[in-house]
Amino acid sequence: MFTLHLQVELTHLCIAVIMDDYNDISRCPLVLPFPDGIERYAYIMWAGWIADQQEMDRICCESSQKCKQCVAPKNRLHEAHTVFASRDAQDVKSAVLDAAFKGIVPGRAPGPPLFTLGTDQKSKRPRWLPTPACTPARYEEAKTALGGVHLVENALWRARHFNYLAQVCSLFVSGLLWTIVGLHQ
Repeated sequence: MFTLHLQVELTHLCIAVIMDDYNDISRCPLVLPFPDGIERYAYIMWAGWIADQQEMDRICCESSQKCKQCVAPKNRLHEAHTVFASRDAQDVKSAVLDAAFKGIVPGRAPGPPLFTLGTDQKSKRPRWLPTPACTPARYEEAKTALGGVHLVENALWRARHFNYLAQVCSLFVSGLLWTIVGLHQ
């Protein structure tokens, strides 16, 4: 149906499993021994990731040629010294949820919802299930109106103390970076 959509969804279903465990350990500060021998309270936080462009697009649930940090239009991405407003992950989340579950797409008349919340038969985990109104044409129309953002639950919306759009680092290495933030006693 939507091959790239399914790849992005699969990536985020996997990240969601990690996020469940991450949120359990990041809920409260932990007492950890530091290299100087002193035990301190610390939060475990997800600091960011390093990825190539294709991986970055998948992690951010977006199409290519879209700035992950600011609202620069595609035709102005080359303007390195122009300052554009920062993107807000909460605004992206709200727009995706409105389009997916309420049929509200920017610049379009409201329509039927494209997705409903259901349960995956195999994993028994929550999953967005397409409604009959979610045709390939309607999905692409909504995605385009949202600036290339896929209608998928971004698992990084669940991460505590983390804004995935502010943590982007585009290099040609992939991996996740974790950090421990120490708190003074």
